[in-house]
Amino acid sequence: MPSIARVLAALLPVTLAGAGCGHSDPFVAVGLDDRPTGFAILPEQLTFNERADLHPQWSPSGDLLLYAFERWLPLAEYPDRCLGALPRDGGARVLEWCWQSLDEGLHRDGIEAGTLLSDGRLVFTHHAGAGVKQPIPVTASLYLADTAAITGAQRQFELLRRPDGASERYDFLHGLVPTADERAVTALAVSAIIDAPCPVCDFDTTYVGVDLVRIPLDASGAVEVITPLPAARFLGWDRALGTFFFARHGRVESIAATGGTPTLVWQAPRSPDRERVTITGLGVGARRMAVSWSWEERGAHHSVVGLLGEDGEVAVLDHQVDGARWGELALSPDGTRLVAERQDPGTPPNLYLFRLP
Repeated sequence: MPSIARVLAALLPVTLAGAGCGHSDPFVAVGLDDRPTGFAILPEQLTFNERADLHPQWSPSGDLLLYAFERWLPLAEYPDRCLGALPRDGGARVLEWCWQSLDEGLHRDGIEAGTLLSDGRLVFTHHAGAGVKQPIPVTASLYLADTAAITGAQRQFELLRRPDGASERYDFLHGLVPTADERAVTALAVSAIIDAPCPVCDFDTTYVGVDLVRIPLDASGAVEVITPLPAARFLGWDRALGTFFFARHGRVESIAATGGTPTLVWQAPRSPDRERVTITGLGVGARRMAVSWSWEERGAHHSVVGLLGEDGEVAVLDHQVDGARWGELALSPDGTRLVAERQDPGTPPNLYLFRLP
């Protein structure tokens, strides 16, 4: 197995000398409490939703930021989830897509994942809830639509069933990534159990099976199971390397587009005092990699977002102690903008932008 340093050296051949940071090595590791001023990059808040803004992803050109947002409708106990697109540096939404149902407000319509193709078409999943008291979806599919409107969207693949060769029934698709020719998408296909631990508790979602799959965009309904990846999260793709990256069990791993044995890329730092070390987000682009992770230590909750260096260390962009929690990440195709989910205490998650050197 290649060393972490060798894998990251291939990923990140970028120096900070030209950025005025005074370092000759790419993303030199620094301590959490003694960051040089070159890494004092303050995040800018991009969205201000009273519900939630989630799942950031860049368009292939890097001109648009795609993300999911929640909205309330009359008589609805659970909000619908839609997709929106922001300009590269933020501002008002320039595009949005919401599923219109005849019984609006009585069911939960969720566009849970989406990605834009280079020709402007939109690939997304839609889940319809069973009612105002039950978030478990009753129908779910992958669709292809023109960005002008999704009313004529064409169903490409039906979820909530077990395809041939699958390890479980597929309930959700996470991390949609178009293939190089954009004739298919690759995703983490997830089987989930949704329940409530008590009659008045919030619903919990537990993932019980994950496959890396490729789904053609020809409405054939076919699916290629590339390989099982139990417990995998946050699928990322580096086009230059032809490699997928994902997180599980506090580690980042890579795998070829054709499958094979995953390779360890990075593991979140551990110590005897750290508990529940979890990777909460992963962003890949332009041979750069960003990661967010969290842990509990001596009664305090830590949440960190940073850039990986070739030596396997992290240049920390932000470290919160009993404060905001960093979630999913999206690194722009040119590697200069990092968008992150951030949930401040007592507020829903919104999106923040780091401008990178």
